[in-house]
Amino acid sequence: MGQLYTFSSLVKTVSTRTCPASFVVEKITSWGVIKRRVPRCHLSSTARMFATTVAVITAKSANREVSLAGKQALVIGGTQGIGASIALRLSSLGAAVTIAGRNEKLAESVISKAENKMEFEKVDLSLISGIYKFAAEMKKKFGPTGLHYMFNSAGSPPGGSITLTCEGFAQDFTIQCMGRLLVTYKLLPVLKDGTSVWVAAPASKGGKVDLEDPDLSKTLKNYWVKFLAQALRDSAFLDSMAMELAERNPNLRVLHLFPGIVGTNVLSNNGFNWIFGFASRLLTRAGIAQKPDDYAEVAVYLAIKDHSTGVHFYGPNLKSLTPGEWVMNDGNRKKLWDWAIKTGERIGTK
Repeated sequence: MGQLYTFSSLVKTVSTRTCPASFVVEKITSWGVIKRRVPRCHLSSTARMFATTVAVITAKSANREVSLAGKQALVIGGTQGIGASIALRLSSLGAAVTIAGRNEKLAESVISKAENKMEFEKVDLSLISGIYKFAAEMKKKFGPTGLHYMFNSAGSPPGGSITLTCEGFAQDFTIQCMGRLLVTYKLLPVLKDGTSVWVAAPASKGGKVDLEDPDLSKTLKNYWVKFLAQALRDSAFLDSMAMELAERNPNLRVLHLFPGIVGTNVLSNNGFNWIFGFASRLLTRAGIAQKPDDYAEVAVYLAIKDHSTGVHFYGPNLKSLTPGEWVMNDGNRKKLWDWAIKTGERIGTK
């Protein structure tokens, strides 16, 4: 499958006599060493970029050796951005792929590029009742074959605003947090020996979930405070639930992945100020943001590189991550699990 590179083994620096304020950064690849001189002030960011680049190279090389013929994959959020790229990469490796999302036109565009069988399922993950309906349909669909790989990249980064649904929960919380947990939970009968991959934001330090206000709709008003609180809450919720799912289902493999900066239209398409979309395009052109196709290689690689069960957290450079203190507390996780599952059952089975 190829060597798994980590940040510490990827990059080293060599100071020079002629320009003591700059360094030569050596990027180690499978075919040799690439050298680049960078200013001292840019050293850290350049090292991270190089590490991410080598992660993509590693993943591409390993994925070329893989065949997923006969495997079933479900990609939620697979109509655009990272999800679409993951779906197309899985298809190119031979998997039968189902993409799920809201936009049929976007789905048609993705399906037209697929190299193997690909189908579309329409779903609205902003309601828990919609999540349960979708899960029931997918359970029936994959019952005969089983589901080998499920990716969920639906939703977007926190937007600093809260819109309540008719069920009384913030829409962003339902899509980003409850959706990832409850779809996986309800599909356990067909996913029991498979892999569930959540593309979001693992291992943010300082995050926690307040069970008196899990969707932050009651307490926070300031935009920027809410923005940060949403990000930390999402990370803590998903890390906790990934750990609980893996602990309660020993045959399951759960990955929570952070893609880093990826140039997609997700911000524009989810109502963010135009400046965010502009910044995303600018970062992509500057080579700072990854292309969705490149990160898809990494996500697919991590999903198929081995069959070890349990929970795993990774950053964009293939570095293993560790969740924060609140998440590592067994009591916190179990209280959150009980609340989330009971809430899902109460609303989803009406």
